[in-house]
Amino acid sequence: MPLFASDPSDASLFDLVGAADPAAPQGWQPWSARPEDADFRILVLGTSISWGQGLDRAEKFAHLVARAFAKDGKTVRPAIVSYAHSGACIWQAPPLGLDREALAPHAPSTFAEARDAYRAARPRLAPPRRNDGEGLGECPSRPAHLWLQAAAAARLFERARVRPDLILLDGGANDFGFMSVVAPTTSPAAIARRIGNLSGSVRNLIRAIEADPWLAAPLVVSGYYQAFTSSFDLDNLPGGGPGGFLLADTFRCLGVVPVLSGLITPALVRLWERNAAVLRRCFNGEAGWQGGLLPAEVRQTGARFADPSFGVDDGLLSPESKIWGPDADGNPIDHAFDDRARFCLPTHQDAQTYLVHTRASFGHPNPAGAELYARAIVRACATV
Repeated sequence: MPLFASDPSDASLFDLVGAADPAAPQGWQPWSARPEDADFRILVLGTSISWGQGLDRAEKFAHLVARAFAKDGKTVRPAIVSYAHSGACIWQAPPLGLDREALAPHAPSTFAEARDAYRAARPRLAPPRRNDGEGLGECPSRPAHLWLQAAAAARLFERARVRPDLILLDGGANDFGFMSVVAPTTSPAAIARRIGNLSGSVRNLIRAIEADPWLAAPLVVSGYYQAFTSSFDLDNLPGGGPGGFLLADTFRCLGVVPVLSGLITPALVRLWERNAAVLRRCFNGEAGWQGGLLPAEVRQTGARFADPSFGVDDGLLSPESKIWGPDADGNPIDHAFDDRARFCLPTHQDAQTYLVHTRASFGHPNPAGAELYARAIVRACATV
């Protein structure tokens, strides 16, 4: 039986969702209830990984963690307050990012500075797209970056006069440009250099969260995973059958990475595997906390690190894949495409943005991958 077995309709579990524009008045929109109504509050800050791209609400790892705590008798009525958002960076969008925002060039050191910088930049930014409910974090456009997420969360809890009991955080993958691992021009040295440049940003954000009196709670920072492994096999395409083939540009988000063309070849897969392995090692280190940006930064703070520990057979199109992938026609397989179609696609008529949104779930943890994250977080919480 799975560790997190539960009725997905469990009425004791409810959510609050952060607004797409957290600096705006009334910067949060509840799905139900209020944080002060709960007896255990989980705050979620981060990227599409923490949002749970492509997952139903009950499948997201924050929900699995809440159910694990309920099973252990730590909570009766948990609340998940999620500001995580598809496309979110720590501060600025990367040069090849989806939204090329013109915020202050240097990340702030306090939440007040983050709010002021955002307000100053708003006249130069495209109008925010507001929506409610399950589709909010699915859409990779105008994301609320992590400094703004944390600043909005601090204000929310201050107004509610309560504090979170646990904070879950991931950050850095979008600042690096996660999809650039599939670009033929990306070298291992470039990956290591760009990820290494994020060290101060991660540390400063963690310290700002820890310093805020309304965010005084155990903080768990989640690592990343190797999306392409030696077990990648086109024969594992759903509906593909033996001898499967797929166009290489299926794994490309237009406007994010250089053009990929032709069929996926063994040489291209080996390049993707090499780059994905370098990304994992640079972010997570190896077993025993040897190296890795995130463990190194976490050790300098009071936070804990959670490595989801995906195995060689857990990657994309692997035998036991824990990652959303395409079908034989190159279309995404996930549980939230309808949400993206409802909330995102009608506002973007151009083919480029349409393709980004339709393929937004590629490479993200599927329900089995979310369980690996939840197990790692529960283990990390045992040391808090």
